[in-house]
Amino acid sequence: MDPRYRSLFQHVLPLLWPWLWWNLLRLDAYRRRVNRNILFQTDRMGNIRILLVGDAPKPDDLYSYEAPKVTSRDRLAPGFCLPETQPEMPTCISMLAPHTHPSLARISGMDALVRGPP
Repeated sequence: MDPRYRSLFQHVLPLLWPWLWWNLLRLDAYRRRVNRNILFQTDRMGNIRILLVGDAPKPDDLYSYEAPKVTSRDRLAPGFCLPETQPEMPTCISMLAPHTHPSLARISGMDALVRGPP
């Protein structure tokens, strides 16, 4: 028997040690089955009374933190849910804004840089 129970055998009358031993076996089987700490009390006759049963142990993998794959500011950006596409470069099409003066037509791209009157 476990040496921790020596004080219990000293407390119980020697005639009733088999009864105490049987109760301790049952208590130890119960403790291993529920995997909890138990506070118990014995009397001089070898009877065992359970006073308190401890809480269940917490599992090791109760919570594991996983860093988000996207930062919060990227998640709040407009178009976050849309699939990624190649950025398209804007192209100037002369059909959308036809040149009014023929002298500006020969210098392509310069009409957008020329400043108009205030």
